[in-house]
Amino acid sequence: MEMAQIILFFTVTVAVAMAQNASTPRPKFIVTTVLNKPFMMKKWQIFDYDSENDRYYGFVKDILEKVSKLVNFDYEIKEVDDGYYGTLVNVTAGEWNGMMKEIIDGTADIAVGDISITSTRSRYVGFSKPFINFGLVALLKKARFTPWEEVTRLFSLLHPFSAEVWVLVLVAFLVVSVGFIIIDRVNPYEWRKAADDGRASQGDKSNLGVGNSLFLAFSGLMWQGYSSPPRSIAGRTLACFWWVFVVFMLICYTASLTVLFLRPKQDLQPELPIGNVAELDKFPDKFTIGVLDHGSTQAFFRTSRIQQYVDIYSRMLKTQNESFVKSIDEGVEKVRNSDGSFVMVMESTTANYIANSKPCDLRALQEPITSMGYGFVTKKGVPVLNEINRAILRMQESGELFLLTKAWFADKCSNEKDAEVTSSNEGFVAVRLIDVAAPFVSLLIGLFLVILIVIGEILYYKFRGEREIWTPTSNEGDMQMQQGKNSAAIRDSL
Repeated sequence: MEMAQIILFFTVTVAVAMAQNASTPRPKFIVTTVLNKPFMMKKWQIFDYDSENDRYYGFVKDILEKVSKLVNFDYEIKEVDDGYYGTLVNVTAGEWNGMMKEIIDGTADIAVGDISITSTRSRYVGFSKPFINFGLVALLKKARFTPWEEVTRLFSLLHPFSAEVWVLVLVAFLVVSVGFIIIDRVNPYEWRKAADDGRASQGDKSNLGVGNSLFLAFSGLMWQGYSSPPRSIAGRTLACFWWVFVVFMLICYTASLTVLFLRPKQDLQPELPIGNVAELDKFPDKFTIGVLDHGSTQAFFRTSRIQQYVDIYSRMLKTQNESFVKSIDEGVEKVRNSDGSFVMVMESTTANYIANSKPCDLRALQEPITSMGYGFVTKKGVPVLNEINRAILRMQESGELFLLTKAWFADKCSNEKDAEVTSSNEGFVAVRLIDVAAPFVSLLIGLFLVILIVIGEILYYKFRGEREIWTPTSNEGDMQMQQGKNSAAIRDSL
């Protein structure tokens, strides 16, 4: 009996609680926002929507929808009246504009969008935990190849070696060819002298002539054999050192060419003179720098005490009609319509989204300055802010925020021919002379050794006479020796 009473008590308690929850209306908040891709966007009024909220979509809209379900509140989205995020326009009176003003004045309960969490703003309003972090980067037009660069791209097979290496390879080829010619002229054991003495056919006399010497050296470069190699020790020594040199150089060339061809296509782009926003200060006459007027990026440069950023903001003030744009879209159009001289500094999230979207003609520098985040904005001390923080943490822990970020900021230009270019320190580096010094040094040692061998062979021939064991290597030499044997046999028979 007591057990039945306990069960009945709990059943009634749960039913009463559910009835109270059902009768308690969900709070409804006015949510102010600024339209900016991909955070908050608005559909055209073509169809009839169930509510005005259905016209809005984007990264922040998806987060807001999920947070509202976790915290259990309704909302109504409205666009901020003046189009600004919020700047302190009167420090003495604490007067703000944009979404900050609407939150402080109470005309809106929550502000959402790509509104940055800053120390100045946090003194007047409450910020949630950041749902995404970012830095400041520069958005600029992609560099294009000059006509001369387009021509040089046709000779990409020459890129593995630097110009100095190619010149020295050509010099080595000519030196070795001349070396074969000289050996043929002065060495008594080479083809020319052997032909003059009747130890080889007259056809073999030109085996190491000018043309054949060049062809012998070139055959080595192509890893090909030669039917009439040098006959003397000096000539064969030179050929061996030349072949060793060629083997090392071809290995280096093949390895470098493989790296060149295996690089991603986006690396094969013109280099840019800057790698981050701070380096814009090095080119005062090359770029016009733009920022969003009354935005956190403008405030960052205005209040910075770092000299580079102070100088950059001074440049903006001199060209403020061009530098301070009213919207992100206006700044992006200025970048697109420029010849590469207009640079828009903005949050990395927005810049990367624009750079990774069609028509893929812009790029964002990948070295951000500062580290900030976006968050929900409410009045200070309101209870709903703690609930929003817990909801954001739950979304982070469950991986929902990661999936939303991945979906909305996906790269749509990864397969484009003119994908994002790399900075100068990420480009391909050709093989330099210092990298292949060993083969050249070994060839020089070989040349020095060949000179000594030539001198030794000349002296040996002079003092020991022509006593040598000679084995012909050409077909004509074999025929001549066979003819000599036949003649001797005929004489013996007579």
